[in-house]
Amino acid sequence: MKKLVLVLVAAQLAACAGRAPAPVAVTQAQDRYMDCAAINAEVQANNKKITELGSEEGKKVAQNVIVGAAGLLIPVLWFGMDFQNAAGKEVSALQSRQQYLATLAEQRCGAAPPVAVQTVQAQTVQMAAAAPAAAPTSGPQTYRGKGTTDAWCQSPSMVLTINGEAVEGLLSESASATPTSTVKGSAANGQLALSFTGSGPDYFTGEATGTQTGDSIRIAFRTKTTKACNYSFDLKLASTASPAELLR
Repeated sequence: MKKLVLVLVAAQLAACAGRAPAPVAVTQAQDRYMDCAAINAEVQANNKKITELGSEEGKKVAQNVIVGAAGLLIPVLWFGMDFQNAAGKEVSALQSRQQYLATLAEQRCGAAPPVAVQTVQAQTVQMAAAAPAAAPTSGPQTYRGKGTTDAWCQSPSMVLTINGEAVEGLLSESASATPTSTVKGSAANGQLALSFTGSGPDYFTGEATGTQTGDSIRIAFRTKTTKACNYSFDLKLASTASPAELLR
């Protein structure tokens, strides 16, 4: 019974898997007889068809995403995916036809068709023009602060500079604020991934993560030396002094 159900489902999905493309010919027999009015009328009709096909193509993409994800659980659903891309191929053919009609209009009417030829490129330009300009990226931002730790450990301090997605800085595990580890890493979407390299075997070398919220960065980790220390930092935006100075 289950096999019969799967066969029926597969048959139904195959019927929805997409139609065969029917691209329009770039040149057609009636082209030799077309005057300016006929060219203009076809350009308008093709513009409308391109819009309709664009909507169809968008729906097919959404269908493929949904069916593809569901197919991970029920592989037979993959029969419902549209691999023919009929709408996309037809749009491409219509665009070529539109360009040919524009050439005919220039030859026979002395100008391009009065109705703009719609193309994917033109739509992309219009969308780009309508999109808000990206906010300018800010320059490097430096954060500094003392950390809290266990009673048997010296007071730590840290300074980090974020420049785009790159992070660099220094860690001090000494009360004198002498740099003991260099820090490199990356920042993205408020998350920091940091790599520490100690200046000697007694200083922290390892990985840690942090979070950036507003004007602060929070980081917590445990060192792996003999006298392991638990560090917790809440770094704040600082001035433009050098990293070594900012540790103090």
